[in-house]
Amino acid sequence: MKKVFLTTALAAAVLTAATAFEATVVSTKGKVEVQNGTSWKALAAGDTLNKGAVVQTGFKSEMVLRIKESTVTVAPLSRLTIEQLAEKATKDETRLYLDSGSLKANVQKAENRRVGFTTKSPVATASVRGTELGISIGYQSTDIETFTGSVAVWPSNNKMP
Repeated sequence: MKKVFLTTALAAAVLTAATAFEATVVSTKGKVEVQNGTSWKALAAGDTLNKGAVVQTGFKSEMVLRIKESTVTVAPLSRLTIEQLAEKATKDETRLYLDSGSLKANVQKAENRRVGFTTKSPVATASVRGTELGISIGYQSTDIETFTGSVAVWPSNNKMP
């Protein structure tokens, strides 16, 4: 009896676990790199990035990422960490950490799936709800511009509402 219960519980855990997906580099301009251990490697269109990747753009540089149906444009002099890329049963979950610089995200809704898209900075966290937004990091500040849709924002040291 214990063996059947343990097997059933293990199977249920495997079925409900999230599976990872990748972000794809659509285009690059100038110096765009991903951290590879202690060194940096140049990125090019077609390269893929996984959870944990740290990317940076140089002066007069830019990178466009595709994450599922959404796009993220990383501006010059930016550093971004991909904290989460997970596909759950009913929801796609993307979490980015913008350490410096700016980005513009165009988050697309998915049919029959929820899309969780969160961008953190040192001082704020923005949770995107099917929208297009820009995020820019300044000295002890984060500027968020919403072009369409809605965004929930709260201080980074607090948990999501």
